[in-house]
Amino acid sequence: MPKPNFVLVVVDDASAVQMRRFLPLARRRLADLGAVTLDFQAGYVTTPLCCPSRASILTGDYAHTTGIHFNGGPEGGAATFAANGKDKDTIATRLKAAGYVTGLVGKYLNGYEKMPGPYVPPGWDFWRALHDLGAGGYLGYKIATEGGTLISYGSTDADYSTDVLKQWAIRFLRKAAGSPFFLLFAPIAPHAPAIPAARHQSAHPDLAGAPRPPNYANAADKAKKPAWVQGLAWPPSLEAEDDALYAGQARTLGAVDEAIRDLADKLAADGTFADTVFIVLSDNGFSHGEHFWKGKGCEYEPAVRTALAIASKRFAAASAVRSQIAGNVDLAPTIAELAGHAHPAPLGGTSLVEAILSPDKRPRSDLLLERKSANPTGAGTRANPIPTWDGVVAERGDSIWKYVELAGGSLGRELYDLTKDPFELSNVVENPAHGALVAGLALRIRELKTA
Repeated sequence: MPKPNFVLVVVDDASAVQMRRFLPLARRRLADLGAVTLDFQAGYVTTPLCCPSRASILTGDYAHTTGIHFNGGPEGGAATFAANGKDKDTIATRLKAAGYVTGLVGKYLNGYEKMPGPYVPPGWDFWRALHDLGAGGYLGYKIATEGGTLISYGSTDADYSTDVLKQWAIRFLRKAAGSPFFLLFAPIAPHAPAIPAARHQSAHPDLAGAPRPPNYANAADKAKKPAWVQGLAWPPSLEAEDDALYAGQARTLGAVDEAIRDLADKLAADGTFADTVFIVLSDNGFSHGEHFWKGKGCEYEPAVRTALAIASKRFAAASAVRSQIAGNVDLAPTIAELAGHAHPAPLGGTSLVEAILSPDKRPRSDLLLERKSANPTGAGTRANPIPTWDGVVAERGDSIWKYVELAGGSLGRELYDLTKDPFELSNVVENPAHGALVAGLALRIRELKTA
């Protein structure tokens, strides 16, 4: 059997609900072409922020290992990732060394446009990275190439970035013909300002806004929540603003949906679809009013969950549902193992190949979650009230638990039985019956942070 090809699709700031609801064309086409799509229902990003998450996807390491905690500054951004030497050992360099043709099309790491060059990281044969984002990366942007040039795009319908990136991705597939390939396709969508393509501006006419789950701006939910949540409000103006964003994101995902479908069609026409593995996720989740929060960065499920899907005709599965815990740090080692490439194991990631092959195999029993505040004390800031926090999501007994420790001025702890309380309404950390569990999970955080 030939080496598998890989198409890794990373969208920007999509909630798990949006990922599952607004990519129907892609799912349908993959199924029509004979692929089995495995739905990892406990998919997580280990740091719910764009740059740290993308660094973890590329390396298979946690943020405390990559040193990328923020989108910019001395502990964040593309320049810091390069200065730390982390771009010298990524899934791209590993696969290139194994004989793969590699390509990145779309968003790389935050702050990339500030690097001289334009810079092309090691390991990439084909490079079409968004640069100078203009209108949020949708219109009026530039694209950097592996030759060091910048291509400028305007503001017409033909310049819409998701469509342009799709065409560059198809060109990469043509260039890679005859060789195993790895494509990282990373449109800016549905990140704010969530500008949809002209053809999708009236899509989903019945969509009123964000869903209203039980934890949506629910005053009763604040009981036993940390101080940063206690201080939040959800006025009508913020509700309306978020509803508009949610609808815009749904419409923006329309072009992404078409792009994945068209990439699948291109591979089918080339006769390479059967040997290609598609992996689709978001770089982080997004909270739309759950626990009174709009955005990412927090410890709660809407921000740290992602709808992770792995699809291929090479898979045979009686059940497409996967309940195993899976993290963005697991993708690099998973791809490497599927490619048959031996390399030193990442410090954080674990290959999911066992879970791909069987719904009963559990490559990991827990996963570290972490987020650092820009405030050196660990407390929140004026711009962002969320303090530094460390957490772990863990299978223990018949449940998946989440335990979180918050630092700084909002010192506190949280424990949720996600199996029984998926909306995190009841913080049971003070329940004496869970004392041994809390102690064990607290120790596990320290073990994972020092691994």
